[in-house]
Amino acid sequence: MGRYAVYSCNACKKTIELGGPQEYRKTVFGRKEEPHVGGKKVDGLWIVLWCPKCKVTEKKILVEFSRTCSPIEVWGHTAPVKPEYQKEQQGQFNCSTCKTYMLDTIPPETPCPCHKGTLGSQGFINT
Repeated sequence: MGRYAVYSCNACKKTIELGGPQEYRKTVFGRKEEPHVGGKKVDGLWIVLWCPKCKVTEKKILVEFSRTCSPIEVWGHTAPVKPEYQKEQQGQFNCSTCKTYMLDTIPPETPCPCHKGTLGSQGFINT
């Protein structure tokens, strides 16, 4: 139930999607992945952000719940939030590599990681 901004390079046609929040669930191995369509398990929400220095995207955990919840609880704001996420999220996420403040949009005319073109907005996708 998130909203993603889509960007693409005018040279290499690389596509980048930023935004969220998006539901995730934990696997038996502890990995986080998107629930299957119609999934009934939600363990938290993540967002996808852009590092302007490293020119990479990263998924960041926005919130985790203290138990597995239904999507109705999550989007109805009744899901029990883990204590460490109970303070209002300030949106201050830093790149895990260079510690630069991460962005939820890519500024116009940003050079693509391919070094041949620039990244431009292609609109939005609602999930």
